[in-house]
Amino acid sequence: MDALTIKGWIEKRGWGVTIEEPQMLVVRWSASFATKKPLPPLYVQPNENWIVLSVLPVDVSPAYSLVGTSRALLSLNRKIPGAKFAYGDSDEVVLCAELPTEALDEDELLGAIDTLLEALEAYGAYRPVPGEAAR
Repeated sequence: MDALTIKGWIEKRGWGVTIEEPQMLVVRWSASFATKKPLPPLYVQPNENWIVLSVLPVDVSPAYSLVGTSRALLSLNRKIPGAKFAYGDSDEVVLCAELPTEALDEDELLGAIDTLLEALEAYGAYRPVPGEAAR
């Protein structure tokens, strides 16, 4: 799966996509729920057999991290089909998905991106807490 094809599919959503390295795309995306602060970038890494989607760093909503971040992430992973929270190389929280390229099409890729957005909306710290004004 080549980076230019993937770039074209994502750009149809109206998001800015840059190719940072031959096999690394950076997506500057937005969502209506992200009123507290902008979303972190989406990194798309295509290779011969897989496409890895990674959002980092992710801030987990304080309501979920009260039980401890590791425990919260494990619990949340069961609620997110096709994606997962993990720790990155520098212990930052990453939201990611991996897609096999064998029969990948535009709908499947964009569906996985939608899943990441839904997880950020449900579990991320990107919206004001009820009763708190947006900053």
